[in-house]
Amino acid sequence: MALLQVKSNADLEAEAQAKYAAEQQVAAPAELISSLAAHVEQCYREAEDHKSKVLGPLGSITDRLNKCQRQFMGIYESDKLAEIKASGGGSELFTNITATKSGALQSWLSDVVLPEADKPWMMEATPVSDLPEDVQSEVINGVVMDARSGMVPMDPMLVQQYALDLYEKTVQAVQGEAQNRIERMEKKIDDQLIEGGFRAVLTEIILDVSIFPLAILKGPVVEKQKRLKWVRGQISPTDEITPTWHRVSPFDWYPAPNALTENDAYVIETGTLDARQLASMRGVDGWNTEAINAALSDIEAEFSSMSITGESERAQSEGRDINVKDGVTAVSKRKKEFWGAVQGRLLQEWGLQVNDENEFYEVQVVKVGKHVVKAIKNPDPLNRRPYSLICFEPVPGSMPGLALPEKMRDCQDRTNACWRNLDNNLALCAGPMMAIDIDTYAADDDPTKVYPMRIWQYHGKDLMGSTREPVKFFQVDARASELLEVAERIEEKADDRTLIPRYAHGNDDVKGAGGTASGLSMLMKSAAKGVQRVLGGIDVGVRLGIDRLYAWNLLYDPDPMIKGDARIVSKGVLSALVRETTQMRRQEFLNNTNNPVDMAIIGYEGRAAVLKEVAKGLDIPVEQIIPDEDELRVKIEAMQMGAMGGGNETGKTDQKAAA
Repeated sequence: MALLQVKSNADLEAEAQAKYAAEQQVAAPAELISSLAAHVEQCYREAEDHKSKVLGPLGSITDRLNKCQRQFMGIYESDKLAEIKASGGGSELFTNITATKSGALQSWLSDVVLPEADKPWMMEATPVSDLPEDVQSEVINGVVMDARSGMVPMDPMLVQQYALDLYEKTVQAVQGEAQNRIERMEKKIDDQLIEGGFRAVLTEIILDVSIFPLAILKGPVVEKQKRLKWVRGQISPTDEITPTWHRVSPFDWYPAPNALTENDAYVIETGTLDARQLASMRGVDGWNTEAINAALSDIEAEFSSMSITGESERAQSEGRDINVKDGVTAVSKRKKEFWGAVQGRLLQEWGLQVNDENEFYEVQVVKVGKHVVKAIKNPDPLNRRPYSLICFEPVPGSMPGLALPEKMRDCQDRTNACWRNLDNNLALCAGPMMAIDIDTYAADDDPTKVYPMRIWQYHGKDLMGSTREPVKFFQVDARASELLEVAERIEEKADDRTLIPRYAHGNDDVKGAGGTASGLSMLMKSAAKGVQRVLGGIDVGVRLGIDRLYAWNLLYDPDPMIKGDARIVSKGVLSALVRETTQMRRQEFLNNTNNPVDMAIIGYEGRAAVLKEVAKGLDIPVEQIIPDEDELRVKIEAMQMGAMGGGNETGKTDQKAAA
């Protein structure tokens, strides 16, 4: 009984391309583009003013980003450095404990989120609660035909039971087919993530999470890319439409002033666009060829960094020189990418076709210079924007959260103060200090020259009957132990602020329970709770991004054998934090039960079960080294028979010896 009618691949591919092209509606003609560009520019100015000028409890968003960047790189704020110099000079040391904490967090998150032999997500087929109406009709017709043909006795009870059995078999067949489709879809998505650079981008996102109040994962973004293909016996470069992934710098992220999430109001992403890539988009659905040509030839489309608040500070911390072509190469253009809901009547003025002028439509607009090179309706069926936001510590009612450097800024400032004072104190203690009585000192001698066998000259007329010393040496008291102890306490407080203990990044000075392997394992398990919030945010961001890729494949991929109802779920990256501890416990169990008494209790079958779990944790092919239950039973019986045979032979030998 056929459950699915499959069209030819050519027909399906043609339908998918036609559907994709229809949704990528081309932007307005050139004479209408100016109004669209003006709207995007107005929204950008509103968002830029809010980001750089509106002060929150920790300052403006732009100031917060720059401060976090400088603190991570070990650079003093200009006002703080001026205070240090105004206090009389001395040490300007920046003892960077922020970078240490950030690096520990990056390593921790990478180990969990980016395992070498696994992925932090999976797909599950949704349960089939009921069969579609057409399949139900086929089941009913099949029962009727089988009853008429005599395959089923004409007994109402038997016919009913036969129908129920056939229905259950059909449900199982549909469920099995759905699971096969989802497995093929999962492999497809996994390949797309590899080709789209997902792993490398997620590594950059983890770095942003450890430094900034906000990290932005963008994708999937459909782009034309060059690929090498084996065609007719030779390698040939071909153009492919590929879903890709990008890291959006928080400096380039401009949400609407009242936006709380990435899907509220509007958001604008700025950045550079390679002119060669822009030129390659001519003729692609959704891109305006005339506007692209105008933007490529317009010198005003070049990026002007000086017009963006905070850009000079950002360029300094990133090691760029914005005075050289404004920090952009000769083949780069500055872009503004707008995502937001716009009323239909405005879209009609821009030249886009809408069904209702009073309805709001979600659109994507790309502006280069003063030219709109792309304007389409949001291709996502749920009008989701291709962004996932992740924070170190979310703040209710705010898009950016609290960054790790902000959480420990007070500890960083006090640590710097302790070590600067320690440097200054050690410098004063490096040699003796000298006091000279200028009333008795010879005027023609230089008291600043000190060397062995020096003869000090003084006239002595004011020393008669007094205890005055013309030259006196003394030593400044060293306060290194006190300052080091204070710095140690401050670093411990930084552990509490960030919930990232020092033993998590290799510090071997662990006291108390951390002095033993089991105690350290318990401490690590407890400390893992501190990063569960961060891992939860990454979990959600990754799942949303892959869910968007799944929807894109459902809409535009021509392969019908990957289509099915599924959901993206996390594989539990939080539990991976204690995976190593669990593996160690299993190994201890194997060692402790390797004795005759325990083996008699758990048996060979129980020990084989534990061995399988240990082998799985070590990525060892279990099937190749541990036999299944049937093979194990045969081996056990052979061992028992051998033991019995050996026992009989031993008995005979003993009897002969006794005789």
